[in-house]
Amino acid sequence: MADKSATNLTPTTSITQVRIGPHRMADKSATNLTPTTSITQVRIGPHRMADKSATNLIPTTSITQVRIGPHRMADKSATNLIPTTSITQVRIGPHRMADKSATNLIPTTSITQVRIGPHRMADKSATNLIPTTSITQVRIGPHRMADKSATNLIPTTSITQVRIGPHRMADKSATNLIPTTSITQVRIGPHRMADKSATNLIPTTSITQVRIGPHRMADKSATNLIPTTSITQVRIGPHRMADKSATNLIPTTSITQVRIGPHRMADKSATNLIPTTSITQVRIGPHRMADKSATNLTPTTSITQVRIGPHRMADKSATNLIPTTSITQVRIGPHRMADKSATNLIPTTSITQVRIGPHRMADKSATNLIPTTSITQVRIGPHRMADKSATNLIPTTSITQVRIGPHRMADKSATNLIPTTSITQVRIGPHRMADKSATNLIPTTSITQVRIGPHRMADKSATNLIPTTSITQVRIGPHRMADKSATNLIPTTSITQVRIGPHRMADKSATNLIPTTSITQVRIGPHRMADKSATNLIPTTSITQVRIGPHRMADKSATNLIPTTSITQVRIGPHRMADKSATNLIPTTSITQVRIGPHRMADKSATNLIPTTSITRVADTGEHSHLAAIRFCLS
Repeated sequence: MADKSATNLTPTTSITQVRIGPHRMADKSATNLTPTTSITQVRIGPHRMADKSATNLIPTTSITQVRIGPHRMADKSATNLIPTTSITQVRIGPHRMADKSATNLIPTTSITQVRIGPHRMADKSATNLIPTTSITQVRIGPHRMADKSATNLIPTTSITQVRIGPHRMADKSATNLIPTTSITQVRIGPHRMADKSATNLIPTTSITQVRIGPHRMADKSATNLIPTTSITQVRIGPHRMADKSATNLIPTTSITQVRIGPHRMADKSATNLIPTTSITQVRIGPHRMADKSATNLTPTTSITQVRIGPHRMADKSATNLIPTTSITQVRIGPHRMADKSATNLIPTTSITQVRIGPHRMADKSATNLIPTTSITQVRIGPHRMADKSATNLIPTTSITQVRIGPHRMADKSATNLIPTTSITQVRIGPHRMADKSATNLIPTTSITQVRIGPHRMADKSATNLIPTTSITQVRIGPHRMADKSATNLIPTTSITQVRIGPHRMADKSATNLIPTTSITQVRIGPHRMADKSATNLIPTTSITQVRIGPHRMADKSATNLIPTTSITQVRIGPHRMADKSATNLIPTTSITQVRIGPHRMADKSATNLIPTTSITRVADTGEHSHLAAIRFCLS
């Protein structure tokens, strides 16, 4: 970024450039993204924005351009993305939006276009995405939506189309995604959904189809995803689910099928995913689960199978995923887990296996994923983890391995994922991380690198990602930012580099994005990060490596991403992590991606990213739809 001064993205000042794309922003002065002033450019795409003045993204004024795509936006004036006025363009795709006036994305007025795909939206007026009015189009895919009027995505009215895929949705009226009415279609895949009426995704009624895959769902009536009734189908994969009635995903009744994969689930009755009863099948993969009875995923009873992969789990009895008892298998991958008894994923006891990958885990005893004891293995990948003892994923002790990828992790001891200590490696990619010690992922210290791309980051020191100072660069694209000083994205300090793109950032100093310290590495890409010291992503300690890509991270020390302990490995990729000790991942929040691109960041110092939440990439091709599905489930 050429600018040298800008407040942070959330509550205080201004930022010069927020870029997602191959070019840099010319503007030099803009307010932060959240609550105070204005920002000149918010870009996601290969071009820069001409505008020089706009209000921030969240609660106060207007923004000129919000771009995700290869072109720039002509508009020069628009309100911010969250609670006050209007925005001209919100684009994700290769074209620009013709509209010039629209309300912000969250609580007040209307927005003209929200595009994710290669085409533009014809509509010119729509309400914001969250709590007030309607939106015309929400597109993720190669086509545009014909509808012109729909309610916002969260709490008030209806939305016509929510598309992620190559086709458009025929429906024209549906309720919003969260708390009030119904939605016609929620699609992630190459086909459209036939249903025309369904309740919203969160707390009130029913939804007809939730699809992620090449086929559509036949069901026409189902309760919403969170707290009230039932849902017929939740699919991520090439087939549809036969069931027609099931309770919602979170707190009340039962759900028939939760599928991510090429096959459907035979079960017809199961309790919801979080706090009440039981669920028969939770599948992400090409096969179905044989079990028919299990308790829900969160606080009450037991679940038989939680699968993400091509095989099924043999176990029939296990406690739920969150706070009470034990679970036998949590699988994401092509193989099943041999263990039969383990405590649940969150606050009480132990779990034997949490797998995402083609192999099973040998361990038989481990504490649960969240607040009490230890877990042996958390795997996402084709291999198993050798470790046998580790603390749970969230607030108390340590975990040996969290893997997403084709190899296993060598580590044997590490603190849990959330609130206590440090984590050595968080990897998503084909290589392993060399680091050995780092604090946990969220609330204390520093992180060196935040990377999503094929290269590593050179930086060595930076403040944490969220709430303190200023940020130098926020990049998503193929070029780097020249700027050296800017306020952070949320409320307090600065960050040096936040890159999503093929190039690195030259900046050396900036306040963090979130609130406290520094993080060493957050990587999503094929290379490793060289940095050694940086503030963490959220509020407490440090993390050594967070990688999504084919290479490992060289860093050795950084504060954690969340708040308490340590984790040894979090991997998504074909290789394993060498690290042995790190603090846990969570107790407050997380971030998925701060880099999408083939290059590394040169910066050496930056503050953290936000204070509580996360960011992930949105790809036109939908290649990361599984991550979106994960975020959806977590939300």
